[in-house]
Amino acid sequence: MNNKLEVIGIDHGWSMMKTISQVFVTGVKEITTTPALFGDVLEYEGKFYKVGTVRQEVKDT
Repeated sequence: MNNKLEVIGIDHGWSMMKTISQVFVTGVKEITTTPALFGDVLEYEGKFYKVGTVRQEVKDT
C-alpha cells in the first residue's frame, strides 16, 4: 500500500477547474467499470472518475 500523501491545489469556479498546469470543464462523472482508456480519468479509493465531462446544471437556490 502506498501511504504517500499528495496534495493538489485547485480552483473550482463556475465552469472551469484550474490546477497549476491544467484547465478543464468542472464536470466529473463516476465510471462504473474499469475504463479501456485512462485519459482524463481519476482513480480514487478503487473507483474511477471521468474528468471534464458535461458541466453540471446550475440550480437556483
